[in-house]
Amino acid sequence: MYFENVTLDKLGIIVQLGHRPGTVCMNPKQFRSFFTVLSVNGIHRVNLRFCNCRYTNASEQERNFDYNRQLLEVGWWPSTNTEPQSTATIDLLRLFRLLNVNGALAASEFYRSL
Repeated sequence: MYFENVTLDKLGIIVQLGHRPGTVCMNPKQFRSFFTVLSVNGIHRVNLRFCNCRYTNASEQERNFDYNRQLLEVGWWPSTNTEPQSTATIDLLRLFRLLNVNGALAASEFYRSL
């Protein structure tokens, strides 16, 4: 009868990184119960799992590096080097740069528009 505003994590969507779409990771790491993704079409909360296949015996620093690499592989820029809780898509960063340089749009105004 009508549309209801609901987050992607409440729909049960799980984003699995480190593997091709449709393949299953045999050793996933549930990173956060929710992960925030800032995109050109809004701010989304998703359930996120990293691939932990290659790094079960690695140091924490090696795992953090690999987890950030997994985010970058899908075009998501991590918010911090260690255990990010949010990310921005590369497309969003390009859009912000364009509007900031050409239109002098402040970051707070850009965020509010999302």
